[in-house]
Amino acid sequence: MEEIIVQSKITRDAYVSFVFTSIYKKPWLIIITSISILLMLSALIQLVGIYQLFSMQPYVQLVFSLFFTVFFPISLRMQTRRSFKMMRKLQETMIYHFNEEEILIEGETFKKRLNWDTIFKIKELKHLILIYQNKNVANIVLKDSFGDKFPEFKTMVQSHPRLTSEFI
Repeated sequence: MEEIIVQSKITRDAYVSFVFTSIYKKPWLIIITSISILLMLSALIQLVGIYQLFSMQPYVQLVFSLFFTVFFPISLRMQTRRSFKMMRKLQETMIYHFNEEEILIEGETFKKRLNWDTIFKIKELKHLILIYQNKNVANIVLKDSFGDKFPEFKTMVQSHPRLTSEFI
């Protein structure tokens, strides 16, 4: 199989969207957000005087629910934008060389070689490909960067039986 060369540059908005959706897919946050929305509705119903669902004051419920439904998402978005701005390597144009033995990643200020054996997992999302080096660290490649070479890339990844891959 011949080498696949892909050039990709992640945008701030794509990065923020990826982090935001990754965090909001976690079950504990879905549960807390759902409870917060219920508390907010309960507080509003209690303030209007229709029905008292919980014994606590509606203002306590409103503060708690506003924290998880408004403040937390805004804070997360701002923090993610700030971290993207601080991580210079993330903002660089990356050139990925995929071949049977390894992946070579060339940024504007660095070069990194990864053997297929050291890759933890490769995951396909709607617009991104994540190349995990371990459970927590992944290189983010825009899926559109592959163009018509994506089926070849998929075949190359699947030719490594020890590698976990999650394709849509």
